[in-house]
Amino acid sequence: MDMPQLSNKFNINNIFVTSVYVAEETVQNEKIQAVLSIEHPGAEEGKGKAPIMQNVTQKILCFWDTENPEIEEGPSHETVQKGLDFIEAHKAEKILIHCKAGKCRSVGMALGWLAKEYGIEAAITHIKKVSPKSAPNLLVVEICDEIYGFEGALTKAMLQDSDFTQRRIAIRSRIGDLRKSNALERR
Repeated sequence: MDMPQLSNKFNINNIFVTSVYVAEETVQNEKIQAVLSIEHPGAEEGKGKAPIMQNVTQKILCFWDTENPEIEEGPSHETVQKGLDFIEAHKAEKILIHCKAGKCRSVGMALGWLAKEYGIEAAITHIKKVSPKSAPNLLVVEICDEIYGFEGALTKAMLQDSDFTQRRIAIRSRIGDLRKSNALERR
């Protein structure tokens, strides 16, 4: 199935989603021009801290991989909006979005932006193609849904996707909401 193209300057295949552990390699191998890094508060080198990328434009956001809106340092409207704005500003370039595992926060951000550009179904199809083990962070997706005025349609589609739902449940039951705990380092 061919992915839709917005223009000759950008197509849905110019967005990459990875873990922090292969981010630098992906930048080099894919000739990435812009990187949206998502790390958790207090991340340490080699344990989730975003590497500083050379010769690319980079934005680093910092929030926990939590789906609980009451967690103070979790995804917020402000941080998600900054990430979406960064992607929008660099959509004519190859973009890498990464978080620690490349499964939840980065995928939620990519899914939201792709849904705005290409529609919800195409976004889900593409995310599953580029990140087959993904489990989009529900709170990030809900915030994207709100920002783009999807009126819950993106969240609903994500929750109805059995692959996403099974992986989200497995990840959340294993580690819970990531915040300052030993569970963070096991991931």
